Amino acid sequence: MTTPATGRDATNRGDAWTRIAPLVFAVLAAALALLSSWNASPTDDEPTYIGQGAYIARSRDFEAPVLLWQPPLALYVTSSALPLVSLPPDAFAARPPSDSLTALGDRLLMESPSPTRAVLRASRVPVAIAFGLLAALAVWLARRLGGSDGGPLAGTVAGGLVAASPMLYSHGGLATTDIVATGAALLAVTPIALASLPGRVWTARRSLVAGAALGVALMAKHTAIVLVPIAVVAAALLVRRSGPSGERASWRRAAGLAALVLLAAAIVLWAGYGFDAGLLVGAESKGDLAARVAPNLPGVEWIARNVPVPAPRWFQSLVFQASKQHDRLYFHYFGEARKLGWWSYFPVVALGKATLGSIVLAGIAAWTLRRRRPDAAEWVLLAAFALPFAAAVVSRHNLGVRHVLPAVAPLCVLVGVRIGRDGIGSVARVGAVGAMLLLHLAEGFFAVPDGLAWWNLAAGGAEGGWRIAVQSNADWGQGFYRLIDEAKARGLGEVHVMATSGPARFVNACDVPPLHLLRDASRKAPLPETGWLAISTSAWRAAPHDPVTDAKPDLFIGGCWRLYRLPLQSARTP
Repeated sequence: MTTPATGRDATNRGDAWTRIAPLVFAVLAAALALLSSWNASPTDDEPTYIGQGAYIARSRDFEAPVLLWQPPLALYVTSSALPLVSLPPDAFAARPPSDSLTALGDRLLMESPSPTRAVLRASRVPVAIAFGLLAALAVWLARRLGGSDGGPLAGTVAGGLVAASPMLYSHGGLATTDIVATGAALLAVTPIALASLPGRVWTARRSLVAGAALGVALMAKHTAIVLVPIAVVAAALLVRRSGPSGERASWRRAAGLAALVLLAAAIVLWAGYGFDAGLLVGAESKGDLAARVAPNLPGVEWIARNVPVPAPRWFQSLVFQASKQHDRLYFHYFGEARKLGWWSYFPVVALGKATLGSIVLAGIAAWTLRRRRPDAAEWVLLAAFALPFAAAVVSRHNLGVRHVLPAVAPLCVLVGVRIGRDGIGSVARVGAVGAMLLLHLAEGFFAVPDGLAWWNLAAGGAEGGWRIAVQSNADWGQGFYRLIDEAKARGLGEVHVMATSGPARFVNACDVPPLHLLRDASRKAPLPETGWLAISTSAWRAAPHDPVTDAKPDLFIGGCWRLYRLPLQSARTP
């Protein structure tokens, strides 16, 4: 008969788990990301990012007449494994003309000697590895903030929340900016949160480290700008909290060290653009930035056209992103489409995309506020969640939950830290937390491979949640391979496809037997009389009454395709 380990044996086992937990959750996260995306066809934005990343990695040409949509860090990541596949030998022979990087990405995917799936996977695997590193960072940070007693539980909860979250791992296997930006955002918060622990003194070295981490975040996505005030204000307050000799430091010293954070961030950002310098607006430019500065700011326009600045492409793409918010895109929510989004969109979609287990764990973390107020490190994590999330709500750029993922990661760490610190010493609390964490893990596992289109049961599941919000929440073009494979495996014969998502060139290439594209977005033409109808969830309309999507489908594939046998039976009920 054996006895439970006690004393040093139990401590050693806890220490062993603490050491291997980051690796365990990193492997779990990367595996779920790859399983979710391995057989996914290209999503809408992937060709653009693959084209940008490949071009920059090969040419280092930041002055090409092509507007980079995003900062380059994620582009470097997606292009890092492309040398492992065969690409068209002349694809990079000439500088591409304006706005052609999407075309370049299409060519790399569709014309390379290597199969399209191989090029896709070569772009996605590095992102999955980056997602694994994000999960490991969440475990490590929560463990450090949780302390010697609560750290192991804090790290376990945070790692599980990140690694098995369908809304996170479903993007962790796509060649886009979302997960790289999410990891970089958490990295930017890490040195500030650690320096907020009791007894830590903010120094010039900490300013440089925090600034470098902030620069990495700014090099990943423009939305990281909301982290700048967090870093600057936190640095100034932490300097004031305690000076080198124990007394309260002056505001002059606080301002100086906060400015050092910005300087370090600017240098790292500039390095990310290869220390490129140039004019903000070219002599003949009439594009977004020129249009913004010309009408009422002639002095600024002269500077923009005549004074070189570091990393001009960063500023140009920032203006491009701002200008496209509400004048080029339509957003979809509960069947309604409009250019100005909704205040409730991100709270509703984020809750619908969160597992029920994670929602309960967040509620348990909130319950601990009754007994203990947040400390400085927890306030940093809370700000890193609240400001980016609030910025997304205010922007009303309602394309998908992916736009708030950088806010989700610090929230996962905060939930882990609150639970870890409060749960120690109570078997009942640890048991309840363990049960909800297992529920979260189970939900995450069963969402594979439909993580991108997955919704929790309270939101209607994958078969009903798409009625809340579509686009990259439901069908981003990722289901064509599965549709083709299922049609062939089931012997469905001719399948008429009504699609609204996916790269145009790739979708057109799928117009081969057994698929046949119906190019009738307004649905004015009558439906075919025989065969099958496959309709994308992104094509659903709530009003006027939609006789197609109100009928119950015969098959539902990948959370994004509903298949009906033709002729359509009008007597079917929803």
